[in-house]
Amino acid sequence: MTAVEEVVRFNEAIDQALSESIAWYTRQRDRSREVLTGVIAHDLRTPLGAIVMSAQFVVRSEALGGSEVKAAGRIVSSASTMARMVSDLLDFTQVRMGGDLSISQAAMSLSELCTDAVSELRTFHPERAIELDVHGSLDGYWDRDRLRQVISNLVGNALAHGAADTPVTVRAAKTADGVHLAVHNLGEPVPPGHKSEIFDPLMRLPKNGSGGRQPSGIGLGLFIVKRIAEAHGGSVSVASDRDAGTTFTVTIPVACPPQ
Repeated sequence: MTAVEEVVRFNEAIDQALSESIAWYTRQRDRSREVLTGVIAHDLRTPLGAIVMSAQFVVRSEALGGSEVKAAGRIVSSASTMARMVSDLLDFTQVRMGGDLSISQAAMSLSELCTDAVSELRTFHPERAIELDVHGSLDGYWDRDRLRQVISNLVGNALAHGAADTPVTVRAAKTADGVHLAVHNLGEPVPPGHKSEIFDPLMRLPKNGSGGRQPSGIGLGLFIVKRIAEAHGGSVSVASDRDAGTTFTVTIPVACPPQ
């Protein structure tokens, strides 16, 4: 081997060592950042829960006037939005670190869950119309808390991007092998170029001019919805155009009872 060839091989070895060192450092940095994010999000859950419960108590108090109750209602709405963001961050961190979303399936009624979740969302967003279209009990074996998270995230997305003077509609119906859970809003459609990436983490649509507000979240809602649907053996899709509006549809099978 000539001196030139030895120099070339030495340089190649140095390049490989540098590349491996940079990759290792990047992985460690990303992992440390995700652990820190998860710890902070986890620690925020308790004080946020206390804020929500205290504000809800104030809202139900008969000693307050209309303006005080309205202010307490805004606290409940804002704190609940923060709690949802914290929950999404925890789920995102869990997935990014190689884990799967935890799913605890049990017998439940999807129609009852939709009624309960929509009632709560109406309380948090009294200025917006949220309609419910559900027929039958729609019984199955699913994770109740996770499906509530799906409804909350999809409705939150619809309120953020839909026209403010039109209703958001939550629908649930039986299918041949499971159920469909759909959330619809009118307003500017999803840009065609974004449909393929709309479920990517940290993806946020640009502000539209249809009366919808600038989204205040961190872009994890639809990513979490997709993961929850997949954890149930289902899927999520979006259909959107200017005339018909935008509909996100989660399709999940009726799971077998846990053994």
